[in-house]
This record gives sequence, C-alpha cells and structure tokens, in this order.
Amino acid sequence: MAGRFSHVVAVPKKVTFKFNKDQDYRRIPVNGAWGGPTPRGDVWVELFHESQETPPKTSRKLTDDGVMSEEEARATVENKNYTRTLFVGMMLRPEHAESIGNWLQEKARQARDQEARAQEEAENEPTH
Repeated sequence: MAGRFSHVVAVPKKVTFKFNKDQDYRRIPVNGAWGGPTPRGDVWVELFHESQETPPKTSRKLTDDGVMSEEEARATVENKNYTRTLFVGMMLRPEHAESIGNWLQEKARQARDQEARAQEEAENEPTH
C-alpha cells in the first residue's frame, strides 16, 4: 500500500525569479548591526547607521569681498556622543542568517577585488 500514493516529482533545470519592490522599499545606509540569538532559536538583527552628533553650530570666515572660507574646525560636541539610527530589524532562522552572511562575504570579496583592479589600472595608466 505504501507505493499507492507515491509519485515522482521532476526537478526543474532552471528557475526564474522576478523582483518586485514593496511600496515601502527604500535604500538605506548601513554601517553596523546589533542583535543575537533569541530564546526561540532565531537570529535577531537590527541594521543601523552610526554617526557623530551634529554640532550645535559652526563658523566660517568671510573674505573682504564676501567669499566664505572653508569650514573651520567644528565646534566641539561635549562628550563626543554618537547616534545609532535603527532602520530595520530582522528575525532569521540560523540557516538563513548563515547563508546571507556567506553571500555578503562573497560580495565583499568581489567588491574589494574590483576596487583593487581599478586602483591597479589607475596606477598603470600613462600620464600625458
């Protein structure tokens, strides 16, 4: 009887993915992450952009003909505080977090290789 309901499923040779952007899609600056494992075994991550506080004011000198100079040293911000602006939080299964992490590392290697090739080409370009 076990074979009565069995069937063979053909595995496709090619899969096509179409990308749709959600109505809330936006590109965000990210230079850090915060999070960790959850009690249920997921990986929680908050993506953020870290920046220094904007000083309350800056000053520039004007020349006699009214041209503004380059910005002088910024007014010091007391305590040198930094702000981490959280943009998105994600809950991932560990295998998905690992897969995405591997993908990011590979893309980072590709970007560094591309940058190194561009730098090498710029150094070897003849000057006129």
